[in-house]
Amino acid sequence: MKNRKFMVGFIVFALILNIFLFFPQKRILSFKTLSTTANITIENVNFIKYKKLKIEIEKYCAEFERKYSVSYPESLVYKLNKHKKSDFTDEIFKNLIISSLEMAKHTDGLFDITIQPLISLWGFDTILPLKPENKSIKRELEKVGYKNIKLSDKNIFLENNAEITLGGVGKGLLIDIIYSYLKELTSEFIVEIGGDLKVFSKNQTRIFKIGIKNPVSNGMIEIIDLKSGQAVATSGNYERFFEDENGDIFHHIINPVTGYPENKYKQVTVVHNSCMMADMLSTAFFLMDEKEINNLKEKYKADYVKLIKASE
Repeated sequence: MKNRKFMVGFIVFALILNIFLFFPQKRILSFKTLSTTANITIENVNFIKYKKLKIEIEKYCAEFERKYSVSYPESLVYKLNKHKKSDFTDEIFKNLIISSLEMAKHTDGLFDITIQPLISLWGFDTILPLKPENKSIKRELEKVGYKNIKLSDKNIFLENNAEITLGGVGKGLLIDIIYSYLKELTSEFIVEIGGDLKVFSKNQTRIFKIGIKNPVSNGMIEIIDLKSGQAVATSGNYERFFEDENGDIFHHIINPVTGYPENKYKQVTVVHNSCMMADMLSTAFFLMDEKEINNLKEKYKADYVKLIKASE
């Protein structure tokens, strides 16, 4: 009798384990990367495959951050900022730099990865940002300008004590890379890092309902429809900001021409088939007037742009 109960229990346990390990279901992979949170939702994947994907993706994201983040001493960005020269044979680094320079040219320098001296001055890369003095801003502005970046086949150089950050482009490219990896291995997923995301489904009629965060309160201001292969990126004044002793609020999206945070909009959302492009455009549009935005929207074939003005 005991043996029979044991066998029944063993069979039940084996069935449950089999379902847990091999039964496809929706699973969410969450981890920290690029100083924010990544959430990757994968449909119809079993536990064994999910664990393998989790290990591979987390490992890749850690390597990506170490190679292209401004804060890691071994990164190409850190070495470039320190020595004003770095190797330029890494294909991802090339893609990030060349794409950023192209966007800088088409926005007359409003999108500019040499903004790092101003970010450091304002302290937005620390836990205690503070409003700097006007003379300090003017001094750091002399270092800012995408034309201070010079390229050769094998090296990249910085002139006039310039420093770069890839914060306005790297997250979008990382999402695109993860998307390309998962597309070959799974049937449906959403890759989201720090609020920016890209969706995929083998069912080409599938519509993803994505909420756009309300910039002034909890909840969503709008629900938009995304088709497989589309990405959405948002820039806003509510994620990283501080209030000074006079009650004035300053956020982290700094205009590289004035040296001060731009206050035309509370939020800008862009939909594009490239998350890297949506990432760059949302930052650039935050600094531009509506006529300039419309011109650039057509040039880069953005599928959707949502502007929330500062006065709204």
